[in-house]
Amino acid sequence: MTRIMSGVVVLVAIMIIFTYNKSRKKAGTSPICGKIGTLPFQIIMVISTVICSVGAMVPLK
Repeated sequence: MTRIMSGVVVLVAIMIIFTYNKSRKKAGTSPICGKIGTLPFQIIMVISTVICSVGAMVPLK
């Protein structure tokens, strides 16, 4: 069950990040996240989310 949910979490997290990025471009700035909501931080979040999901899907020996 954890492996299935980790895949779902990755999809939801990446969709939220892309939606936030699109909203930030439309509005110009983000009062919610400030400097943390910049594009490099969003890229780091996508990469870390994918790494976490891979770690959850790999079986332990």
